[in-house]
Amino acid sequence: MAGMFDRNNLKYQQVKVKIESVIDQLSPGDKIPSERDLAKQYECNFLTVRKALSLLVDEGRIEKRTGAGTFITDPTANLARNKHVGILLHTQSDPYALRIAGSIAHIAAEQKMTLHTKMIQDYDESAKTAIEMLVAENCCAAIVPWFPWEQTNQLVEFVSQSPIPVTVPAVFAGLEDQCFARAATFGKSATFYTGLSGEYFLKLGYKHIAFIGPLSADNDILHRKIIGYTNFIGQSGLDNLCHLIPAETQAMDKTANKLMAFKGDLAVIAYDDQHAIRFLTAMNKLGLQAPQDFAILGYNNTDAAEHADPPLSCLYGDYVHPSQKMLENALGLANGKVVQTSSDQSLFFKLRESCSGKLRMGDKIDELLKELGLNDLPTHEPVNA
Repeated sequence: MAGMFDRNNLKYQQVKVKIESVIDQLSPGDKIPSERDLAKQYECNFLTVRKALSLLVDEGRIEKRTGAGTFITDPTANLARNKHVGILLHTQSDPYALRIAGSIAHIAAEQKMTLHTKMIQDYDESAKTAIEMLVAENCCAAIVPWFPWEQTNQLVEFVSQSPIPVTVPAVFAGLEDQCFARAATFGKSATFYTGLSGEYFLKLGYKHIAFIGPLSADNDILHRKIIGYTNFIGQSGLDNLCHLIPAETQAMDKTANKLMAFKGDLAVIAYDDQHAIRFLTAMNKLGLQAPQDFAILGYNNTDAAEHADPPLSCLYGDYVHPSQKMLENALGLANGKVVQTSSDQSLFFKLRESCSGKLRMGDKIDELLKELGLNDLPTHEPVNA
């Protein structure tokens, strides 16, 4: 937060960032505090607030109504001409990617937009052909909801050369505006919650806490999670048991053979649900079962996690949030504006059997989760479309 108020930044720009954080927590049509109230809150002159609000009006994020106040605008309301948006869905899409794509489709339908879906195999000729089709179908922009990290360089070149704006789910140098989230906040939750997962297992009494994930040089989210894990290991004084694993089954089996030495005192933080389920399978081959012999925590809360044996405990985000922001930024870019979220997303915790919480703490597990700030998503808020 301190960096947000760097003295090198003009005061009105600092205030603008703070107001954007407020806007991100509200909905279109909501009224924001008056200029004088904001000036009092941020300890500045009301003229500074007025300048910041003026910039947000120019960006289309708010509107002033005479005699009524200042309200948050719907980024799609004044973009009636943009009724056609493309989505480039990769053939390697995992369950998380498919849920994000489904959520985008649901939001687009609610806003009476036509979503043109194209399947692609890469971001070379396949994507170029697809984008030409989207242009011919009068799409104003396109969305890449997910991509294989090994195709990062292809994707960056493709987005740079696309005839229509393309919104992406990650931050790339030189293409920061294309991401649905600001570079300053993107991915911070990955670092924080990976470390918090370690704290959770430590409080359950585990002394051997491992991290497993894919072997990938380009995966920025993986790097952020590794930072969270290594920071936790350094602070706790435990042994570093980070394992980056190739996609082959034999590689996961080899990792399981190494970690089985800590049977009964092993907890595993998985990069995602897929790696968690692969590890469960590998340990089952060795006759070991969660949560009796080891504990494991997934990430994303996909359908496969719910039906795993045992059901997989997970950290996960609200799929609607990134989906909405991707669509908003795509429409914004089509009109020469950048519409990004300036606050990182809080994650939720789905307690099931695999993480050993109930086994080790019984009814007291709820107290621990509350202490750590790990909460499930309220049932009235939809997770996916």
